[in-house]
Amino acid sequence: MRNTKSILIGALMAGTALTYAEIIISTTRPNTATNAPGIVVPSPDAAPATQQPQVLQLLNGDTLQGTFVGFQSGVGVKWRHSAVSKDIEFSPAAVGAVRLNNVSQPPAGSKQTCTVKLVNGDEVVGDLLELDAEKLTLDTWYGGTLTIPRKSLLKLLPGVGKSTSIFEGPTDIKGWMSQGGNAIRGNVLEKLIIGRRPMAIAGAAPAQPGWSFHNDSFIASGAGAQIGRKIKFTDMVNVEFDLAWRGYFQVSAHFFADALEQYSGNAYAVGVNPHNVHLLRMTAQNGQSNIGNANVQSLQQKNNARFSIRINKTTKSIALLVDDVLVQQWKDNQDFAGKGDFLMFSSQGQGIVKLSNIRVTEWDGKMPVVSATTGALKEDLARMVNNDTVSGTLKSIKDGKVQFSTSFAADLSIPIDRLSQVDIADASAKKPALTPGEMRATFVSRGSVTFRVETWDANKVTGISPVMGKVSFNPRAFTALEFNLDQPRPGSSDPFDF
Repeated sequence: MRNTKSILIGALMAGTALTYAEIIISTTRPNTATNAPGIVVPSPDAAPATQQPQVLQLLNGDTLQGTFVGFQSGVGVKWRHSAVSKDIEFSPAAVGAVRLNNVSQPPAGSKQTCTVKLVNGDEVVGDLLELDAEKLTLDTWYGGTLTIPRKSLLKLLPGVGKSTSIFEGPTDIKGWMSQGGNAIRGNVLEKLIIGRRPMAIAGAAPAQPGWSFHNDSFIASGAGAQIGRKIKFTDMVNVEFDLAWRGYFQVSAHFFADALEQYSGNAYAVGVNPHNVHLLRMTAQNGQSNIGNANVQSLQQKNNARFSIRINKTTKSIALLVDDVLVQQWKDNQDFAGKGDFLMFSSQGQGIVKLSNIRVTEWDGKMPVVSATTGALKEDLARMVNNDTVSGTLKSIKDGKVQFSTSFAADLSIPIDRLSQVDIADASAKKPALTPGEMRATFVSRGSVTFRVETWDANKVTGISPVMGKVSFNPRAFTALEFNLDQPRPGSSDPFDF
């Protein structure tokens, strides 16, 4: 089966026309998971009515619904299932991931004043209390006071972390619709159809272009796929998503739309292909107009990227970032075209695309600034909200003031709310190697941490972080866990091994 996959990938990427027949790739592993819902055993302050069933995935690709009871070093993952009288213990070496589907949010009153990016790729959010020559102190709702060694810092983003989450997913197909508001076709990808004119299959409805839901992702092949949902857009909003592709892709993200239609209604659409991006303005009265294009040659050397579309309705400005780099910023000189609350994605390319990790949040209006410096920084670099930069040494942060030393002037005292970003010198050279036994935990709101778990129960998580040392977390702060990060996933059931 894998050889068949490889042949089809080559044909697709070579541009072979698949016009008169349907090629069906069935999943290599039958769906053996039980249909019985997993038992959700929440803590007393949890909300069981809103929690999705949890899912355990082994490294070989097998999955099982149920409840994650806990983890203990040397023992493994303890799992609960309605069809088994006793909890099941899975060897630590066999577990690939656990989808917890927690829905906890930061408690009211908790401060999220800064995002801290660490040299190993971790990202933590909290209230920045203090920074000195040795350490940074961050107050968090999920881990108490975190003390992070200065040498582990990669980047500080003051103000980033305050954003309120509007939507995160997909975790299921609830609320998603296809063209005209119809329900999407199925919630499990059992067959992947390539081509424009599928052959008839006895007893089956004709295949239509569309997105299929699989492993918290939407997957489409060929042109004509549309999917969308209603979103409570604010006047300043950030729409983010991951996109992976095989072959030529052409995807558009429509926002503030008043209809689930590609070519009509009132909306904006950012279109992306391997060569360029563009912004379309659409109105029912005047049709479509192209506000502008930009080259994105870097996408030709990739097969996946993180996209961020930041919209300011008041100033009628829209910006696109690819992998945290600002690609283009547009301004509409006419009235704001979007008049609805639909977010829609459409695929018009002939390749295979996977859409995942969609996140819509309120936006504070800040934009990243790309430094002209290449390679590791020799000095700390402070970037202001007005795009000015200052290089030197970040000496301290305390009581809302940033003390910065430069070679050309006296020490500077900068209000922290004037800072957009601080890049730490030589941080890129300090990334620690991944060691066996480490796992990655993704927060329900923003960011993730990598650490070696010692114990995990209903009330507390303890472990050792390679960049923070001893850590302790609230288990309800996480939505997903990835184990055995240094091991391949031979059992991946994503089509074309995305």
